[in-house]
Amino acid sequence: MSCTDFSYSPDGRRGIGVNQPQGGMDYPLVAPSADVQYLLADFHIAYNDLRQSMQHPLSIKWLYGLGCENTAAPSWAPTPTHAADILVVDATGVTVFDSTIASTFNTWCWGLKKTANCPSSHAYQVYEWSDAKTTCQLIAHKTWPLRSDGSDADTPRNYPQHLAPASAILDERAVYKKPKYVTSFILTRKNRPAVTIVEPTAELVAGYNMQMPTESNFARGFRRTNSVTFAAMPGAGLGKFVDCGDDGVVITSLNGLPGPNVILDGHDCLWARPLLSSIPDSSGVRIDPHPSQQIGSDCKTPCCTCDDYADIARYMNNTRDRYKNIGLRANTVLGAHADNIDRWVTQRQCRQGKPIKVCMTPQRCPVIDVVVQYCNMCEKCVQNAVLNLTFSAGENTAILTCGYTTVSNNRISNGQYRLNGSWPNFTAPLGNVDAGNSVSVSFRLEFDQPVPTTVQLTATGTNDKGAIQAGCADSTPQYTAVAFSALRCDETGATPKICE
Repeated sequence: MSCTDFSYSPDGRRGIGVNQPQGGMDYPLVAPSADVQYLLADFHIAYNDLRQSMQHPLSIKWLYGLGCENTAAPSWAPTPTHAADILVVDATGVTVFDSTIASTFNTWCWGLKKTANCPSSHAYQVYEWSDAKTTCQLIAHKTWPLRSDGSDADTPRNYPQHLAPASAILDERAVYKKPKYVTSFILTRKNRPAVTIVEPTAELVAGYNMQMPTESNFARGFRRTNSVTFAAMPGAGLGKFVDCGDDGVVITSLNGLPGPNVILDGHDCLWARPLLSSIPDSSGVRIDPHPSQQIGSDCKTPCCTCDDYADIARYMNNTRDRYKNIGLRANTVLGAHADNIDRWVTQRQCRQGKPIKVCMTPQRCPVIDVVVQYCNMCEKCVQNAVLNLTFSAGENTAILTCGYTTVSNNRISNGQYRLNGSWPNFTAPLGNVDAGNSVSVSFRLEFDQPVPTTVQLTATGTNDKGAIQAGCADSTPQYTAVAFSALRCDETGATPKICE
């Protein structure tokens, strides 16, 4: 396998799913080693652990086919059987999933374009392995990001074809242990050896005098449950049992009591007696010839005492009081939630009214660091955003310090940036800013005269719709941000020590 030229796109190495852009996480890994960092965009494994023997955290021990550099496979690595393979182990090194023995493998492209031949413009590659017990999906990055000036935002690099990361611990949110489920049936038959059924599917059929109605229950947010009811019903299922000449079933004990005679007796007002039937054309009665027993009650008073009813009443009252307390707490939480919503709405309106933020921090004499930020708090994308910066420092002037001008947005962090203009007027083109995103520009000014000086910064902005306004409504006025700072210089031009 040989490596091709690096590919670049706006989604290069951009987080997805749990790790949203600007999330600052290494999901789906936890503190990964440098040899695997920036390779995985997302991951999920659902595995079977019926014996409860796997110990978390799980980690990726070996990857094959995600890199292009020709490297020798580790001596312990399995032999690849697919275009890409993976080996996942638990905290003790026990194999949880080995994709080389998986029965199914699929891979496809995902990203800016959707074509069958997977061009380099795709930002992600999806891999999926599965067998009867485990399903594993992995999404790998395929492109790299660019800075706003066209240079590389991160140093692109290739990964080895056989990759054994020094540390690739999986985030617990990427791991799902399946609940226990039925894997086999044991069929026991009278005077015959038991049979274990381990087929992928087993069909339960209602036999003689049996009904087996099924019911499927589904509730959003919960597992689907399927229940089977075994009900004895004369003539149901395969119908009435046809006597094949076998010996009938003989009752040899009743509730663990051996025969041949078991006496049923009732206490208090309960009774048990043989079933009686009338004799035709006679004035008497006789015992029914079929083995039968009649159980009944002559109770004239309730079976429960007054103390029982009092205990039940007290229990119901206590239960009522507990539900009442739950209701009071729920109302308190409801009120607090409503107050939070009001506060969030007020804060949102405040943030919408201040889309531009400026900050100046004095460093050693005669240097000041400046940070300006534009945040699009409205619901629509803003195009061609530009910040206009005007400084005032009396008779003092300043120049930009080379190497300190950077930009940060939802795609890049501290990327090299070029600020237009010169003292005292500068412009910062920001491009397109999506709804809810922000762009920050930081730079350093060095003043000509190392003397105590008060510096004022006034910032306004424009976009494709006109001036940047103090809010999202069309009728709001243009917003102006102002900040003040002072050079950290004494009368001699030196930087005073704060601790003195």
